[in-house]
Amino acid sequence: MGFEGRNELVNSSISYFEKYTHKFINNIQTHYRSEGKFLSKECEEAYEELFSMLLTKDFDTERGKEIAKTKDFNKACFFEFLLKTYIDYSKHVLSNNLNHKLVTNLAFALERYGSIFCTICHDSSTAQSSINVFSASSSGGFFIHENFIDTFKKMISVGEKLEFLNLYNGVPVRTYGEILQVEDASIVVKVDLMQILAMKEEDCAYIIQNQYLQKNIKANILSVNIVNCTVTLNNFESQPYMHALKRAYPRVHPNEFTKIALTHEDGRVANGKLFDISEGGIGVVSNEDVGFKSGDILSSYIHLHMPYSNEAVEFNLKFKLVVLIVYQNAYRYCLEILPNQEDAKKIQEFASRRVDETLVELKNQLSLYKRD
Repeated sequence: MGFEGRNELVNSSISYFEKYTHKFINNIQTHYRSEGKFLSKECEEAYEELFSMLLTKDFDTERGKEIAKTKDFNKACFFEFLLKTYIDYSKHVLSNNLNHKLVTNLAFALERYGSIFCTICHDSSTAQSSINVFSASSSGGFFIHENFIDTFKKMISVGEKLEFLNLYNGVPVRTYGEILQVEDASIVVKVDLMQILAMKEEDCAYIIQNQYLQKNIKANILSVNIVNCTVTLNNFESQPYMHALKRAYPRVHPNEFTKIALTHEDGRVANGKLFDISEGGIGVVSNEDVGFKSGDILSSYIHLHMPYSNEAVEFNLKFKLVVLIVYQNAYRYCLEILPNQEDAKKIQEFASRRVDETLVELKNQLSLYKRD
């Protein structure tokens, strides 16, 4: 199955895509680890085979559909990193002064995949503004997005509000905001000042899906007006996963730098620092990977000072490693506190007090802004 510009793309860039296969698979592996999932060899090979088919002239549609049925294969994940491929290739073309038409040719290749694996079922009850777009054109390139601006226009016409969720030092701040204005690529929203401060802390805004929005959204902050409690947002992106929605407890940062050692029963030790803490578990950042696996039982002594009282406390706890995430050349260990431990109540009290302390910090900031 061919596509417009295939020969030109293959002749000029086949070596680039052959080398890029390794990066594509690494991206998939990292994504699975971040979700706490195991990527089997069979599933990994399915991703690799489908990616290698991208520039194959005689693409076997039925074979492609069969590969996509592999256990744990995720179409959304596959297309997310095809889009990443498109972005990286665009940068490659730009930095090497290649013909920009090559980028459009790749867009046609990706559209070919979309026509095979993506179908849109028409539902007369679904607003036109919420239909996903997956298309390529000789002038515009490749697009996969929800028509957010049209959706926001519909919401403002019926008086529907947006629900925001941001984290302020790990504590969730969740309020509604009123859409005041919709421009070609941005919106102005009136929202609680506490929410604005949480947005500024994360340097972006997160919008929760509703009957109009198919998915959660991440948006850039274009400008903020503290006096009027308005924020202008643009660059809207769908967020398939919003981890803040999945958290059972607020996950806050410790009130002091705290070294920590995670010890396996076989004697292996990973040294790091306490990154965050909740009533259900902790996060540890380390430069060491000693081979711990998800499900491993690890123990640790933790020395902290209790919020408000500054009382020195020690916790001797066992944890289950939920997932190990590789992030910015470091390793983040996400650990769940095992039940029925004497010190579990003490660390839960610490986390609860730290949440209260963080909210006090936020309210103090609010009073400063309001005074100004």
